[in-house]
Amino acid sequence: APLLLVVEDIHWADAWTLERLAALAVLAARQPLLLVMTTRFAGDPSAGAWRTALHGAPLTGIDLGPLTIEDSHRLAALSSTMPATLVASCVERAEGNPLFLIQLLLDAGAAAQTSLPGSIQALVHTRMDRLAGEDKAALQAASVLGQRFAIEALRHLLDHAGYEPRLLVENFLVRADGGEFMFCHALIRDGAYASLLHKRRRALHARAAEWFASRDGVLAAEHFDRADDPRAAGAYLAASVTIAEQFRHAAALALVERGLALAVAQETRFALLMARCRLLVELGRAGDAIEAARAALEASADAGERARALIAMAAGMRLNDRIADGLAALDEAEPLAREAALALDLSRLHHLRGNLLFPLGRDADCVREHELARRFARDAGSLEAEAAAMGGLGDGYYLQGRMRSANLQFRACVEMARAHGFGRLEVANLSMIGWTGLHLAELSAAAAAGQEAIALALRASQPRAEMMAHSLVASVEGLYRARREEAERQSAAALTLARTLGAKRFEAQLLGVLAMLELRDGERERGRRLVDEGLALCRIHGMGHIGPWLHGVRALAEDDPEARSRWLEEGERQLALGCVSHNHIDLRAFAIDTLLAIGDLDGVERNCVRIESYTAQEPLAMCDWIVARGRALARVAQGERGEALATALREIRDKGARAEVFALLPALDAAIAQVGPASTR
Repeated sequence: APLLLVVEDIHWADAWTLERLAALAVLAARQPLLLVMTTRFAGDPSAGAWRTALHGAPLTGIDLGPLTIEDSHRLAALSSTMPATLVASCVERAEGNPLFLIQLLLDAGAAAQTSLPGSIQALVHTRMDRLAGEDKAALQAASVLGQRFAIEALRHLLDHAGYEPRLLVENFLVRADGGEFMFCHALIRDGAYASLLHKRRRALHARAAEWFASRDGVLAAEHFDRADDPRAAGAYLAASVTIAEQFRHAAALALVERGLALAVAQETRFALLMARCRLLVELGRAGDAIEAARAALEASADAGERARALIAMAAGMRLNDRIADGLAALDEAEPLAREAALALDLSRLHHLRGNLLFPLGRDADCVREHELARRFARDAGSLEAEAAAMGGLGDGYYLQGRMRSANLQFRACVEMARAHGFGRLEVANLSMIGWTGLHLAELSAAAAAGQEAIALALRASQPRAEMMAHSLVASVEGLYRARREEAERQSAAALTLARTLGAKRFEAQLLGVLAMLELRDGERERGRRLVDEGLALCRIHGMGHIGPWLHGVRALAEDDPEARSRWLEEGERQLALGCVSHNHIDLRAFAIDTLLAIGDLDGVERNCVRIESYTAQEPLAMCDWIVARGRALARVAQGERGEALATALREIRDKGARAEVFALLPALDAAIAQVGPASTR
């Protein structure tokens, strides 16, 4: 009768058994006999001389590929009652190999996810034991390099420039993959790695670290770590610097944290703590950055290190608007940095001090600090610090109301940053081109700069720069271009970042933008609530950045004419106490509309003169247009009519439309209609 005969694992068969199997194969060619044999590629007798013993009997080979994920799960369901998550982990590790899957499942428990079952390890060891000494050592060395490895790296570990892994390939332990090699199965690599004695393993990891030192800093650090080599902490620090330059700040921080866990030497530990602080600043984690700086301060060994830690602490304090504390830290750091003759750190100190003085409205001091920052940057020979100082001088000119000069300075800073690859500076200063461009009536370009800055900040993981850019776009779209939906979307993104960073002055500014959107839609009560919330933040965290501007918004939100005037007067009083330049312009611009509404035309002219006086050194297109609009509307309110006025109104409106100041055009449209038919021909 027909017969099926199955013989498994003929790669283990001895010569006598293979002779009988050959006879059966010949018999199967003439009888109703189906002979099925299984073998592994390694040791497969059917690929050798045994085939001649078949005397031409037909032999059909079927290569079995790995099980699919679905089949692996079905096999696992028949073999185990473990939790689904554990089964899924075993299926993933087995990579479609049914033997490995069954052994992983039999090993059971969480250990199966990380350790190698003894049965699989024994199988791998058995295959390794068939190798000659050199090839066995090569397989073990390759396991140190990982699942994939370059032949040059393996030769370095073996100290054998001509080694070829031919036998490893023929035994299906590794396979070529492009220009590299990789283990045929991850568990083969795990078994080979587990077979290494600890001393040999450490030595191989140390050699691997030396190989990767000039090629991949992260891998070098990890190999030093696994070699228990004291160079590991410093290698993690060096690798973090490289990763941070790619704006991968979270990954760089993880490397620093691992380095800190290993660091023993004071110098290395201090450097890692400083790196941790800088990365936390970049990630916008102000509180953690300040604490990291405190730890660095405690670990400092001399005046120079203490100065660096204090400067880093001030950088964290700037993030959450602890202005006074930040300035105090810099005051303490400056004599220490001078004593240690730290030119580059003094450049950073003066740059940071200028940044902290900015929201206080101390324009002359701000410019002086950034000029000092540039001087020390040149002394240190640092183009990056010099570019940062150029951006700082842009801030100083902005603070003085010299928006045209500031715009040119920011552009020069960004161009220099792009030319030399200073991505962090490019991101930080790009939105300032937009903020100054707004005052030059370049609204479309300002919005484009903001959108570009958002994209760059996201790639660079710089939340503060992203917040600034979102705020810019929200202001352009909401306050000028009358695009409420986009303004609300940008404001929401900026508010989330401001609250995460603890940047209260920017939170107050954004609340003012949202208040203006409500007021222009006639929602006065909601507008009042928002601006009052912003003013409450200013009363706690300082009026200098945005307080007078918010007083102007509050005057627009008020119903009572006398109360409106009082809000404007209080805004002027805050201006006199010192504030950022945009307040001098924007408070008066809001005052013009407020005073037109209550019929105080002398007040309108007074505020037009104030704007002209403030911008006399560098006249600004947007300010000139606002003044012309205010005066023309005042003429209409005084009862003046005639073609000359109508023509002036149309020209002002056309200029505003070209500049896309759509939010301020409705009052001009109403005035044109009021002047008479001659103006609407």
